[in-house]
Amino acid sequence: MDKAEKLLLLLDGLDEATARRDGIMQQIKDFSHRFDQSKLVLTCRIAAVSPWL
Repeated sequence: MDKAEKLLLLLDGLDEATARRDGIMQQIKDFSHRFDQSKLVLTCRIAAVSPWL
């Protein structure tokens, strides 16, 4: 994807990604920095993930 292109990325259920949570969060952060003009929406149950967000 060209950096000038825009994208809306919707990710749901992050609280269910328990086995590889740190790696997944790092990939999401890397993506959001690389494509900073794109919009990113993450959803989860807050009680399940509040320690690592």
